[in-house]
Amino acid sequence: MGLDIKTLFVADVAVMLMTAAVSFYLWRRHRDIAGLFWWSVATGTEGVALLILGLFGPVPPPPAGILSGLLLVAGFLMVWESMRRFNGRPAAKGRLVVLMLTFTAVLSVAVFMGADLRQRAGLLMFALALCAAASAWEVTFGAAAALRSRFAVAAVFLLMGVLLLRMAIITGLVPADKPVTSFVDLVGEELPLINSIGILCLCFGLVMMFSERLSERYRTLALTDELTGLPNRRFLLEQGGALSQRTDLFNSPACVLMIDIDHFTEINERVGHTGGDRALAGFAAVLRQHMRPTDIVARYGGEEFCAVLMATKTEEAAQIAERLRAAIATQIIAELDGQPLEFTASIGIAPLRNRDLATSIRHADAALYRAKMRGRNQVVVAERHAILRRELGWP
Repeated sequence: MGLDIKTLFVADVAVMLMTAAVSFYLWRRHRDIAGLFWWSVATGTEGVALLILGLFGPVPPPPAGILSGLLLVAGFLMVWESMRRFNGRPAAKGRLVVLMLTFTAVLSVAVFMGADLRQRAGLLMFALALCAAASAWEVTFGAAAALRSRFAVAAVFLLMGVLLLRMAIITGLVPADKPVTSFVDLVGEELPLINSIGILCLCFGLVMMFSERLSERYRTLALTDELTGLPNRRFLLEQGGALSQRTDLFNSPACVLMIDIDHFTEINERVGHTGGDRALAGFAAVLRQHMRPTDIVARYGGEEFCAVLMATKTEEAAQIAERLRAAIATQIIAELDGQPLEFTASIGIAPLRNRDLATSIRHADAALYRAKMRGRNQVVVAERHAILRRELGWP
């Protein structure tokens, strides 16, 4: 390559420490993404390991060489952990400690039995290759939500693992009669190049995964009601509109339910806004419990909720709504300071027609209004002649 080995090590250390600093800065701004913190610690640890090798020259004394090797393995293990934490998986600190102690024990036994430099270096490269392979597996299969950018990151990890395994095999196959006294003689330019190029590529890949994760999170927040955890009105209109077109295309029935908590203003006056929020959250939990997985249930606004029931005729929707109304009326929805919060709800139903979700919601809302007028705590189905009058614009 035409580069001095010391220059390569210096560049490697600079890349490691700079990556650690940038990752730590990003983690400070997004502390909920724990993988960034572990990535920062991992690359910082690897930078220190390479710095030790650089300070002591091509032939480091055994204590310095062993320490740098242990730090490199620890860094690669923390890279694996950073991928696990980035995927939202629980911490595996105990496992990391066990693996680190296992490698330390194996290396100690090798030193005690008189293993030479090439054998110790081969053992180190093999351990690093295993860590890279584990990271590749985690990036590919460990994520709950699939990220498109994960394949590029996994490919870099896998390539690093293959190259490190190749180095481990070549190092182990060095003829025994060939004198090897320098770590540089064994790894040459390959280790710092693999490390620097690999880490830089992984950093770009991690930034891509980080950006994709943030974009997905912001989209989820934009379509989710923070208080109840249900989809919000925007999500309902987007997804419900698409589904309504599909139902019309396949001539499949569907219905819209508008659901409103009765006397919610009085609940707020009696228990305050905290109690009102608790009531809304408990009410949302009841809705999730009684609706089917294929139904779309969303908070439409205030104390009003909307559900789109797919492949459901009006009569079946009325039965579902009646079961829901009865469940709300007969159970404690939430508690505040040990006091039960009990209330009722009114429900209006309208068939989903002509791929027009917005108009069907208005029909269901009109039926809900009639349920309120009739005394609340009841289910009302929009009458066909009333729907026709509204569609024609008649009074």
